[in-house]
Amino acid sequence: MKKSLLLLIFLFCFISHNIYSQLASEYIADKNQDSYVSVDVLKTYERVSDKGYKSIDMLKKLANASFFNSNFIEAAKWYDQLFSMTSDFETVYYYRYAQSLKSVNNPKKADEMMKIFIEKSK
Repeated sequence: MKKSLLLLIFLFCFISHNIYSQLASEYIADKNQDSYVSVDVLKTYERVSDKGYKSIDMLKKLANASFFNSNFIEAAKWYDQLFSMTSDFETVYYYRYAQSLKSVNNPKKADEMMKIFIEKSK
């Protein structure tokens, strides 16, 4: 009886020590995070693009980020620049471009992109 009670007390102390030590390490991580500077990558890409440097990868990231943030006007702008550089993309880019064009009231070009999307997805 004494051994089991002693073992139970020891286990309780051990577990509570581990829980407390994990909380301390989380606090240290939060404290260190304040010393880092956060950079908005999309705004940086936009500034770089405005200065004239444009790459396919950068335009894909800008267009997708705008599309997924429901900023379809910006997405249509970036997809338009992307498709002016090349048209060799995965089929999903045609769909996203068509949806962006529909939301900025360009239904003819949107229908054109949807036809290409349907053809490529077969």
